[in-house]
Amino acid sequence: MLAFYNAEYITYHNDKELGREWAKGCCEENELDNEIIDISWDNLTEMYRRYGLALYFNYMNLKKGRIVCPFDSFKTIKEWKEPLNIRLVAKYETEEPKIIDVLKWHDQKQAIQYLQERSLSIRG
Repeated sequence: MLAFYNAEYITYHNDKELGREWAKGCCEENELDNEIIDISWDNLTEMYRRYGLALYFNYMNLKKGRIVCPFDSFKTIKEWKEPLNIRLVAKYETEEPKIIDVLKWHDQKQAIQYLQERSLSIRG
């Protein structure tokens, strides 16, 4: 059964919060569990591709190595000077959306399935 979720992503560096990002309307068939994702220099590129919009930083490749630039800070984290130690905490909460939000959902087939699972029908 499909469900809508509110997602909150909190980025930490050395157990200090860098920032928060929110997403709304993740429609999933499987129940989403809260996640804790550890990000190191080894998996930075892969995790950035997967969670890029949820992370509260950018990173750059330089000749000497990579640097991570948090959004609200002038301090950069340099690969050649310190370990990365970034943790992303993803919290998911189910939501009962308004009908207009369901109708505006970008995947029409999922929106129709969501309504049909709740005994609502759309006639064209």
